[in-house]
Amino acid sequence: MKKLTEKQLKSETVYQGSFLKVLRDEVELPNGKIGLREYIPHPGAAMVIPITDKGQLVMIRQFRYPLRAEFIEFPAGKIDAGEDAIQAARRELIEEAGYVAKDLRRLTSIHPVIGYSDEVIEIYVATHLSLSKQRLD
Repeated sequence: MKKLTEKQLKSETVYQGSFLKVLRDEVELPNGKIGLREYIPHPGAAMVIPITDKGQLVMIRQFRYPLRAEFIEFPAGKIDAGEDAIQAARRELIEEAGYVAKDLRRLTSIHPVIGYSDEVIEIYVATHLSLSKQRLD
């Protein structure tokens, strides 16, 4: 089987905002030619699927500016510096939904925008929930 790996030759930051950064890399393609790749590095995120003792899913409503609309979502957010994915999941569950989970189990990870970012979302299932105070930022 032919390898599809591309080798990074150079990398430059073409945009740096308060959160988003865009990189442009020059790469050597598997056929030896040179190509360009633009992408957004991401610190990773955690998403929680909270399930009450009655078997109900807990979801939240959020306004998402890029689409100028409200969406119903599971609690989720980026992993902060010095935090691991399970800590971020616990934090997001309290901040966004106002719940604490006695049991938090990793389900899987997904790469939602693999064509232009290295973002990984770690997905957890939260059970044995108790209400806490919601801590919206």
